[in-house]
Amino acid sequence: MMLRRSNASLLAAVLTLVSAPLLGGCGDDSATGGSGGTPSNGGQGGAGGEGGQPTTNSPITVTNSTSSGMMPMAPIGEPCTSDAECGDGVCITEDPNGFPTGYCTIECEDDRNCNGNTCMINLETPLCAKSCDAPRDCREGYECTVTALALDPICFPACTADDQCAATNHCVVEPTDPFLGMCKFPEVCDDAQDNEPDNYFNCSDPECLADAGCIAEIADVCAGAVALAPTQTGTTDGGSNTFTIFCGLVTGIGPEQLYQFTAPAAGELSLAADPGTDVDLALYVRSDCTDVTTQLACADDPQDGTVTEQVAVGLTAGQTVTVFVDAYAPDYSGSYTLTSSFENAVCGDGNITLPEQCDDGNPTAGDGCSDTCQIEYDFYCNSAIPVTLGTTSGDTSDGSSLFDAPVDALTCQAGAGTAGNEVLYVYTPTSNGTLTVQVEPTDDFDVGVYVRTTCADGATQIGCADVNFQAGTQQESLSVPVVANQPVTIFVDAYQAAGGAFSLTLSQN
Repeated sequence: MMLRRSNASLLAAVLTLVSAPLLGGCGDDSATGGSGGTPSNGGQGGAGGEGGQPTTNSPITVTNSTSSGMMPMAPIGEPCTSDAECGDGVCITEDPNGFPTGYCTIECEDDRNCNGNTCMINLETPLCAKSCDAPRDCREGYECTVTALALDPICFPACTADDQCAATNHCVVEPTDPFLGMCKFPEVCDDAQDNEPDNYFNCSDPECLADAGCIAEIADVCAGAVALAPTQTGTTDGGSNTFTIFCGLVTGIGPEQLYQFTAPAAGELSLAADPGTDVDLALYVRSDCTDVTTQLACADDPQDGTVTEQVAVGLTAGQTVTVFVDAYAPDYSGSYTLTSSFENAVCGDGNITLPEQCDDGNPTAGDGCSDTCQIEYDFYCNSAIPVTLGTTSGDTSDGSSLFDAPVDALTCQAGAGTAGNEVLYVYTPTSNGTLTVQVEPTDDFDVGVYVRTTCADGATQIGCADVNFQAGTQQESLSVPVVANQPVTIFVDAYQAAGGAFSLTLSQN
């Protein structure tokens, strides 16, 4: 096993939990590769699940830290340029750490050491962070959010403009950059250096995508992609070193080889890249070679670089895609064998073949699976159970497994209900007010709850609760505004499981 991720990569992995998903299709190393949820329903995607609270190496550089357990003279979370400005504490400086105008902190064992603030207990060296309940609690350049570092919301870097970055005068705003919302020196696109540093070099850096020289280089490399064969042996040695991607972490820092495939019909393209000795690969697919935002799937095992990386993508007839076999880093470049297969999708044959979302054995619409084998979400929404105020018993075991919740920064940091069964309820208020929803599992499973004003549209989510993901039998609750005679849909959703029995309690004031 090769544990070979840098602190920058670990920080990037942490940042994905506190910002919007970068690429819906970048999931795991399974055969499906993470297909991503559709905008219309906020459904299942390649986000990889809500996870637990793993201890991670600290992405923060501090000096001469003390651990007196007392509040530093400068309040936690206040700006600083050196430890001297933080009393008994330390300064997480803007350069090189990326925290806008610096951030005073102190070592901690738990929240009791943080004088009313929150201990980031999942850092290798736990540090205090400023607690918050709402955006107004955080200063400019920060947002109130839940991260994998702490159990409660904290003020965490989220700059939006260069003038919020006193030392670097540069805020990372590119959506595909893993350091989004942090202050880093800008990338120079032609100096063969990693200026920020973020493991993105020159034209592979999202900041250089609009650079004229990089546009020409990327187009030239893409034009050199070779036709994909069923079995292809090759080496990343000597390949271009133009592309770097984010696949749950920064990868593809080494050289890559490109292949092109055009689908003869609608169907599923399956790919497997088997590395040679001491070679660590990333495998990814784009519908537009030159555009990082068109990534359809990716795979790079974050723990063991010696495994075969696998993805599968659904294609329409005549669709052309580019396949990238990329070395994790220059030191891990080398030989590989790339195998591919394509299976035509036949709607109505009872087999789900991408790009099909369902296949119930018939090409008839109106039964939950359309005549083109796409899920008919309205069919399931129309079956939502009417519910009134009070307590109702339910069970997710026999429910559908089609919906999950988009990320909510404060309460559902990784969404809710990923790949689990759900039960849908519809509540119609008789008056304006605030609806409080409480869900308590009576069986042992992890439950989440979310509310939408339009059942099939994830963008209409008005509330989400899945904050107790460390203890699956804990109650979840939320409060949302409701309008008289305008129904809302309540989703009680299990996390990555069939779930079980629960009680649902509604009250309104």
